[in-house]
Amino acid sequence: MISLLSNNQNIPNNCSICEKKINTHSIISKNNKFVVNPNKWDFDILHCGHIICRNCEVPNKCNNCNCSTKVFQFNISSLEEKYWDNLTEYINDYINAGCMNRIFSTSKNIIKENKIIENTSWMSLYAMVHKIAFNQIKSLKLKNNKIKKILQKKKRIKNLKINKEYDRLLKKYTKDWPKSKTISPREKEKLKDQAVTKYN
Repeated sequence: MISLLSNNQNIPNNCSICEKKINTHSIISKNNKFVVNPNKWDFDILHCGHIICRNCEVPNKCNNCNCSTKVFQFNISSLEEKYWDNLTEYINDYINAGCMNRIFSTSKNIIKENKIIENTSWMSLYAMVHKIAFNQIKSLKLKNNKIKKILQKKKRIKNLKINKEYDRLLKKYTKDWPKSKTISPREKEKLKDQAVTKYN
């Protein structure tokens, strides 16, 4: 079971404590945006990088690597050093200080550097999740664009076939008509419906 956060394309989907499945898609909103606030994720992250679900209490030491979960670190939102048990606690200090934009922009800059993110701080863990979400959203957009282009191509081919069938039906319908006779809009619509029905 892999429960350690790394620089791959996915969040580990098992809790490192109870081993239950975690909804890792909670980092991406319904409109395909990164969920900035980790309070809205269905998991939390210890400083060592191991994932835990929201139902499990943070232990004094990580069950997997035996690292202490209380990490003493400097926080620029409060301009002080203090202990944090998990990533959500750390980010909450930024939120409470009205500095969430600062941590989000810092995370974006780390991603732009396009380097492997080393787990050296709470900030780097946040940036890892942000990067994974960024890559997943990018992949999803490419997939959706590909599907959209395929559907558009199919629609163009279908319309060409419908128009071709309509022309054939029109020619057949008016074959022996005198030149002075014209087809009514209602008759045209009827022929069009027949052509559409054939390819639906």
